[in-house]
Amino acid sequence: MTIPRGKIVYENLDSSIINFAELLSNLNATEFTGYMQFNLPGLDGIFYLENGKITDAFCENADNKQMGQDAVNEIIAKIKVKENSGKINVFEMPGDIVKLLANLGKGEIVYQDLSNDFSSLENLLTKLKNEGHNGYLEISTDDKKTTALIFLQQGEPVKSIMSTPEHVASKPVQSQDIIDVTSKTKVTFNVYKAALSLSDSREHLITVYEINEILEVWAAIINAIEKQTDPKTFTKVFKQTLIDKADEYPFLDPFATEFQYADAKASFEGDATKDFNKGLAESLQITMSNLGIPGATVKEFQNIKNQFADIINKYSFNNELNKLITS
Repeated sequence: MTIPRGKIVYENLDSSIINFAELLSNLNATEFTGYMQFNLPGLDGIFYLENGKITDAFCENADNKQMGQDAVNEIIAKIKVKENSGKINVFEMPGDIVKLLANLGKGEIVYQDLSNDFSSLENLLTKLKNEGHNGYLEISTDDKKTTALIFLQQGEPVKSIMSTPEHVASKPVQSQDIIDVTSKTKVTFNVYKAALSLSDSREHLITVYEINEILEVWAAIINAIEKQTDPKTFTKVFKQTLIDKADEYPFLDPFATEFQYADAKASFEGDATKDFNKGLAESLQITMSNLGIPGATVKEFQNIKNQFADIINKYSFNNELNKLITS
């Protein structure tokens, strides 16, 4: 995968030494926007971040590739094996470019390893325009010191970025700028077909390092609901609800023992999942309904929202809590 270099924030961090949880926490605290690049033993990957939150991810090895939450879990699992010494790079980039970069890895290759020895980039763009191509072009010199991406919709360039030995990819460029630079040296083109996603609505993917903060909030919420009825009755109804929701949210299955709640404490031993907050909120809504507990009667809910406001905002699950309050 070809990604032009952004502004270097960290370069060549040793994955076997770095405190990765602290690194992610710092990027979140500074509302970092850009990408993290991983070159790990047997695995290459990318985290895309917007305002400090991981919004997408991609990884691949010799056998397959993964995207989204699965990629996040795979990369972190590899980093946690400290015998695996790899490299981590962090590059800052504007948010509009990060949204486009998240399309990389989702495309289907159409033309591979084309060379401007046989056809110029200008001619290739004309051909793709005539075909109404949707997707992107990867462009790189043999030494990878100059790399570029051109994103196309209906054959028209919608955005282009480029990094050279003199300049990082800190802002979009014109496709003509890339044509001018690459016409002076040998370059290789890869053309991918893809439906570009430019949406501003991005999910926050969760890492295993973040789950404990989230669990602290949910433990308080569950305990507040539990106090509204007999604890044994609550446990029975809640457990049955988790069983009923297990097909939709396997991590909630009580028999899998990934998520557990007891004595006002919650724990989770599985892989992080972006549906964690949604699944738990839906299960609690059903539990409250089955027990005849209106959300408005649980007075502690508002105190919990105030107490954990920073965590709730950090992981964007205000909507889930509001549904409980109004249920």
